[in-house]
Amino acid sequence: MKIKKALPLICFSMTSLSQADKLASVTASDFLFEKSDATSPSYNLSYTIASEVDFDNVSGDFSYERIKLNLPLSAPIRINSNTSLLVGFAYEYTNLDLELGSSFEEDLIDTRLNFRWLYKRPGSNWSWSLGLSPGLVTDGNNISSDDFAINYNLGFRYKVSDGFAWTGGVFVSSNSKENKVFPGIGFQWKPTDDTQLDFTGIGLKGYWQPSDNWIVRLNSGFNGGIWNLSQDGRNLDLELESYQVSLGVERHIGGKWWLGAHAGVTLANELELETSAGNEIFSEDAEEGLFTRIELKALIW
Repeated sequence: MKIKKALPLICFSMTSLSQADKLASVTASDFLFEKSDATSPSYNLSYTIASEVDFDNVSGDFSYERIKLNLPLSAPIRINSNTSLLVGFAYEYTNLDLELGSSFEEDLIDTRLNFRWLYKRPGSNWSWSLGLSPGLVTDGNNISSDDFAINYNLGFRYKVSDGFAWTGGVFVSSNSKENKVFPGIGFQWKPTDDTQLDFTGIGLKGYWQPSDNWIVRLNSGFNGGIWNLSQDGRNLDLELESYQVSLGVERHIGGKWWLGAHAGVTLANELELETSAGNEIFSEDAEEGLFTRIELKALIW
């Protein structure tokens, strides 16, 4: 399975639901097992460095640095006893360093407004989530309609017990190049009060909180993207695929503030460049690499 085909399983079946879960303070009990520092919604800023990875079949390599910012823009808006609306902002800057005979850098931006509708009837074990994320995926040059992208998703959560729930749904990704529709299914499992596992089909996220001041995390999932580039009067689509597996620790540093450090490996790396008409210019797999990430967050609860 190619990573780009697995993206919706990672980003939707749990992660996109996780975004709804983590922001829904008004209806948190409908989407989370309990409120805790490990699952609380937060303002989040992170910085990632991924090491150079050599291409398999041609001479060259690539590496990147990434800054991500996630901001809930308001408290959940309670529409009625069954429904809430969430609004947020996400910004991602990637500096891609590519070596193919000569060196060049690309500054890539993915910025979005996130809207999420949550629904649950009193007494029901079913919770529903509908998400809409319009935005720009661009290098910042000559911005046009080709730089516009939008994601949709419809998800569910079915609570089986106080420590287990099924999750899943359908994810739709749309940009200037193509539209993709994928289903996904996963689960949330909380075997003890201080541990939880979220399975997404091919991704696994988990945490262990041994004390009030420390959280240990396991994360695996997709961390690539697609951007529209404006080069010499042409519109091109750049796609980066990478699957990351990491271990990390987070430390409470006072008040609502936590500081985290994570390290791991990048797998199934691939870089593709196509014309806006879908004609391939370059496509190469790359070897495994390493990455580190530091993260600062402020809990909302």
